[in-house]
Amino acid sequence: MSFGVFLALLLSPLTFGVLTISMWLYRQDKKETGFKTSIIYLTLIGIWLVFEGYNYVSVKRNGVLNPSYTWSNQMTTASDNGLPYMHRPNMNWNGLSHGDLAVLNADSDPYARKVQFKTDSQGFRNHREYGQAQIVVVGDLFTEAGNVNEEDTYCAQLAKLLGLDVKNLAVSGYTTPEELVVFSQFGLAMQPKTVILQVAESNDIAENIKYYDWVKASKPTRNLSKVDLRTKDAWKLASPTFRLYQKLFPMRLNDWDLQGMFKDGSGHTWLMRFAHPPTKTAVTKNELVGWNVMKGSILRFNEICQERGIRLVVMLVPDKINVLGKHVTLHSQNLKKIEELPLELTLGYLLQQYCADLGVYYINMKPELAQATEQGKLVYLPMDTHLSPEGHEVVATEMARFLTSPK
Repeated sequence: MSFGVFLALLLSPLTFGVLTISMWLYRQDKKETGFKTSIIYLTLIGIWLVFEGYNYVSVKRNGVLNPSYTWSNQMTTASDNGLPYMHRPNMNWNGLSHGDLAVLNADSDPYARKVQFKTDSQGFRNHREYGQAQIVVVGDLFTEAGNVNEEDTYCAQLAKLLGLDVKNLAVSGYTTPEELVVFSQFGLAMQPKTVILQVAESNDIAENIKYYDWVKASKPTRNLSKVDLRTKDAWKLASPTFRLYQKLFPMRLNDWDLQGMFKDGSGHTWLMRFAHPPTKTAVTKNELVGWNVMKGSILRFNEICQERGIRLVVMLVPDKINVLGKHVTLHSQNLKKIEELPLELTLGYLLQQYCADLGVYYINMKPELAQATEQGKLVYLPMDTHLSPEGHEVVATEMARFLTSPK
């Protein structure tokens, strides 16, 4: 059913009913009441039209894409301090957060959730300003977590579990050398006792190569691959009427090679998307530059932390498909079976060995997230590559246990 037909079916009975009532009141010599009934109805229709018109006009001005995503075009260039871009300070965005694997495929996420995204005076996602913090966390979107509310992030949950101040210094799209710059310029001023360096299995090696090439090219203005939505499409993401239509008459989503169904512990079924097959997360000869950049960054992290008596913890967040792949009925005919990567090629194995050589604390969140998945928990967002609130809870709980256990 088209949206136009839906509107006709929605408004026609209402209009016919109001007209019928108004005509009956006229015949009963209650013309004033009939007139008021018609005016009230027309006023409500007018308010609705004005509201939807405002949504249509304002979508381009205010933006409907979650500003946490690098391609939302709401970053500012910051190459003068060694960073390719940063969030604007004191941002305050409210809206529906659609998963990256939905928006990048020109789909409206059926599981979109309301999210508030605020930044502090430095452009990081913290609800208040910190003079000092016992723990600082650097990372990418897995830590910044602009696709869930701040209280759901593992940083916020870790602060509650430990009763400590935790400063979130993560920025979407960053990787280890950029996170080193952030820690040096912003994190050290917090005088932390612990720094958590979050590494993403899914793309940090590739992003390290991009950073290496960016530096070699004398740090030009970074192309953030802006996603443009037509005003009509952007309005659909903002319109309550269209969301009602989509809920009552779910639209067929565009084709996606890697998607299938996941059933959680309550028996609810979710359409789950993945960005790529698991073989893309291996560290092969083609990725050695990215791996060497990561090693160099961790080495410098460790040197800085040792000089100041700061505990460094490297935490790996696994790629979504390596946690959920076995539990999803894949639609793709050529990916019915998820095969394990050779251990020696996995980023988790290489990181563990390297951190052990340096004497750096290391934790891989894959076992905990996999166990939660086995228990039927939805630990990643269905149409997104990042963690769900349940996934953040798992990470926070395990990190709190790790930090408080004897070493």
